[in-house]
Amino acid sequence: MRPRISLDAPEGARAHYSRPVMLSLWAFGACAVGIIPAFTMFFAVRGHPLTTSLSEIGNREGMKAAYLVWTVLLGAFFLVGVYVLAALSQATHTRLARGLAITSAVALLVTALVPFAPDEMPFLATIHRGLSQGTAAFLALTFLALVIGFRPAYPRLFRKSGVLLIVVVLSSGIPFLFFGAAWICTAPGLIGGALFLFMALWWLTQEPTFSTHR
Repeated sequence: MRPRISLDAPEGARAHYSRPVMLSLWAFGACAVGIIPAFTMFFAVRGHPLTTSLSEIGNREGMKAAYLVWTVLLGAFFLVGVYVLAALSQATHTRLARGLAITSAVALLVTALVPFAPDEMPFLATIHRGLSQGTAAFLALTFLALVIGFRPAYPRLFRKSGVLLIVVVLSSGIPFLFFGAAWICTAPGLIGGALFLFMALWWLTQEPTFSTHR
């Protein structure tokens, strides 16, 4: 009979986890590395990377239903990821991170529901742009709150996740200065955000002092 695997990692040793925990982790990784990037690029390749936004592509005839599904998937992934990280790490500022995550998910959904047709409905298009940029800002603040919260208990995780967050923000922010809301700016930020959550969760499970019974 196989010995039961403990969810607690001894000090200085790599953690070993039960099969359900590992399956959940890999399922989360499959979304971050496979499903979300693939779904995002499904829209992106339908427009010019320097002149076409994801909003414009998603509001084309025949694409609106898929665009809404993609938005719900993104919002749910970010919300679940933040809640899981906050709960497992028991980091400081978790309430702030969860509140920002909820705001981001709601703003993302509302953005998808507001039509983006600059020629026919310029006012709604302006609201759509504002919501889109606000969602990006709230997501960045959500991740920042998580990173800062890691510092007291997991300084190594704080450093690694902080560097990754800077890379994600720059990968989207620098192109934004030159190309605005074109998908070459937004797609890397969304994909990078998903990868950030997965890598932070993975690094957390590798911390010697991490325990699911903290």
